Amino acid sequence: MHPQYPIRVAIVDDHHVFAEELAKALPTDQRLAIHGLFSNAQECIDALTAGAKVDLLLSGFSIPPMNGIELLAQVKQLRSEIVCVLLTRHDVADLHSRCRRAGIDGYLHRTSSMHEIREQLLRIASLDKVNNQDDMSNDFNVLYQTALSPSEIEIVRCVVCLELSSRATAEFLNRSHHTVEQHRKHIYAKLGIDSIAALTKYAISMGICSGIDPTNQVD
Repeated sequence: MHPQYPIRVAIVDDHHVFAEELAKALPTDQRLAIHGLFSNAQECIDALTAGAKVDLLLSGFSIPPMNGIELLAQVKQLRSEIVCVLLTRHDVADLHSRCRRAGIDGYLHRTSSMHEIREQLLRIASLDKVNNQDDMSNDFNVLYQTALSPSEIEIVRCVVCLELSSRATAEFLNRSHHTVEQHRKHIYAKLGIDSIAALTKYAISMGICSGIDPTNQVD
């Protein structure tokens, strides 16, 4: 399902300069339009309760008197149709599961460039909603744009595109099995994912496997 453009975006962040930079940068793509800029959670809740026209809400993590996860969970209860995205510099192990439990559609790293944030918001907003409760990995529509290094992309291509095991990847790239395993762990942590299915979704969405024919890559 494709969203109707422009996607109406509201931003909640107590870092005024950063929020204003976002508000200027996002509409440089005509598919996005800013429909609200709030410095705290209550302002946002009040506006949505009053019927503010918002398709996507982007929230920082620290927005006293609550955090961004708490705010976005409330927004989902209030207006479930709004796409909710957390923007955070935190990279804790349980962030993915906390966001998913709260019904949040995705999260982005605050260190991403304005271009990366803009592109990822468009991608998240265009994803179909998945309601298969038997596969919890599908409930959380992708989230992340942290640039992978060239070595990490090589690992992803081997594991996802060529469907190689870690040991076979090590042989293919002429690296140690330990090195490949460490790369895989770091990739999962960096992207905030915990399964090969989520890694596959990421690789496809980012075009990492484009032009690769698995039948012609490995003897």
